[in-house]
Amino acid sequence: MRPELWAWPIIGWSMPSLAWASKMRRGGRKTLRDQARVDMSAALAKRESAARELRQARAEHERVSSAFQNEKVFAGMEDVELADVATQITDHVIGSSPARTAYEPVPLTRGPLRERTLGISDYAIEDFLESDVEAVLRVYSRTMAPDVELATAFGRADMQDQLDKIASDYARLRVGSADPATLGQLDKRMRADLRDVAAVRDRIRGTYALPADPSGFIVRTGKVVRNWNYLRLMGGMTVASLADAGRAVMVHGMMRVAGDGLVPMVSNFRGFRLAAKEAQLAGAALDMVLDSRAMQLAEVWDDYGRLSKFERGVKALTDRFGMVSLMAPWNTAMEQFAAVVTQSRILQAVEGMAKGMHDPKEVEYLAFLGIDDHKAARIGDQFSRHGERQSGGVMWANTSAWVDREAVDALRAALVKDVHRIIIKPGQDKPLWMSTELGKMIGQFKTFSIASTQRVALAALQQRDAAALNGSLLSLGLGALSYVAYSGASGRDLSDHPAVWAKEAVDRSGLLFWLSDVNNIGAKVFGYGEGPSRYASRSATEALLGPGLGAGLDTSIQVLGDASRGEWRSSDTRALRRLVPFQNLFYLRRLFDAAEEGINEAMGVPTGGSGSRH
Repeated sequence: MRPELWAWPIIGWSMPSLAWASKMRRGGRKTLRDQARVDMSAALAKRESAARELRQARAEHERVSSAFQNEKVFAGMEDVELADVATQITDHVIGSSPARTAYEPVPLTRGPLRERTLGISDYAIEDFLESDVEAVLRVYSRTMAPDVELATAFGRADMQDQLDKIASDYARLRVGSADPATLGQLDKRMRADLRDVAAVRDRIRGTYALPADPSGFIVRTGKVVRNWNYLRLMGGMTVASLADAGRAVMVHGMMRVAGDGLVPMVSNFRGFRLAAKEAQLAGAALDMVLDSRAMQLAEVWDDYGRLSKFERGVKALTDRFGMVSLMAPWNTAMEQFAAVVTQSRILQAVEGMAKGMHDPKEVEYLAFLGIDDHKAARIGDQFSRHGERQSGGVMWANTSAWVDREAVDALRAALVKDVHRIIIKPGQDKPLWMSTELGKMIGQFKTFSIASTQRVALAALQQRDAAALNGSLLSLGLGALSYVAYSGASGRDLSDHPAVWAKEAVDRSGLLFWLSDVNNIGAKVFGYGEGPSRYASRSATEALLGPGLGAGLDTSIQVLGDASRGEWRSSDTRALRRLVPFQNLFYLRRLFDAAEEGINEAMGVPTGGSGSRH
């Protein structure tokens, strides 16, 4: 038998045995690897636990060491230093630390001051760049001018040092007081003061109540609505502003207005214009270019952000509406006249002080305008060197030739301050809620009555002289004249009742400030008596919620309701007519009235608001 034949059984038996042995070896290695992984994980966990315990021990050691060091430091402190530490701890606990006032961070570099370098040619993005030089300059001036002036006056644009000082003053008031009620009252007052100062700062910088998304649909819609309201409802604002002519008399008196204003204007108009030019050099009487007063009164002054074509079109109409309504020429003329009278009074006062004649009333007037004895002497010196006294009583400062910059700034600042309180231009007179987006909608067209509270009513009560009385009487007369002009432009008959004339004169004079609006809104909402002609076309909802929200709600309910019932009334035509821009422009109003009547006749709608057409 051949060997290879008997070897086959041996080979067949040994092959499965080798395979089984190899499998056992592989299983053993896997078990070893798994066990090694378990052991390694356990070792790593122990090491991490030991490291954590070590860190905790180190932190505890540092805390104890720090406490020990603080104890040594406190032991060496004086009582004053300990009180300061206690104050800081208290401020930190109640969340009003001077070092971190409880307000959002205030950016100090923004707008044109914030560098943005793009490695792109201007030609490549020409379609996306602003090419209107007026728009660019307006953004630059409205961004940079407030920051520069705040930094000049307070050291920093965010006024942080002043906020710290307020908090420190209240901290001193809390020293020695253990009464919880007193401490709570002080804390409440401090928070209110910090809030108000920061709010005024932010309103000056144009950042107060800034929406999270200024380019959002709601915010942009609100701006368009306010601009549209301005175009459709303010066509008679020039006629309503006739009482402005009485404000110069209220501040300066009848004799001074006649002698320093009317006589120079009639007898030496060229010299009068030179003196009036000083107002423009100071930054006032620029409404022919900027139309700033009317737009600020109507809450349409904000123009930030990129706009659609429709928004740009509405904004362009808004920017030019002051010229169309003649409000811009009127404001410019009134501010120039007031500036001439104010300029003459200031120069006469500083000349008198140079001669040793210190009239207490005039010294008080100069102090109110920020001119002390030192500045008065410098202004008088520059006027004597470069100013002119012309025929007709014209006093021309000619500040362009002055070499004393401080004297120039003092005189121009005084001119602007007095002109803007005579011809009311709103500043920080409004309550804070009217600076929010919703407040701008509700309070639109109420800014003048709010601003006139301090600048007209309270100022006249404090003045308490013949000038205030004469100015008030003249304002009442001009208010009655405004009623006559408004009635003539709107085609309404004048009333035969003296009470109506008195009511119209008082309402249009501006002497009752916001009380007039409260009374008129109350008359609309509660129906006690007939309101003045200013509110004749407004519903109770519009009077209460403003021309945007109120008019939109009224028009939707009235017009859509009648249309859904298949009816149309003359009041529906009037409601839609009131949505059209320029519809109440005083010299076009009769044309719109005729068009409205023609539409009603074409539709077969009887006049009077009760007729319907099915």
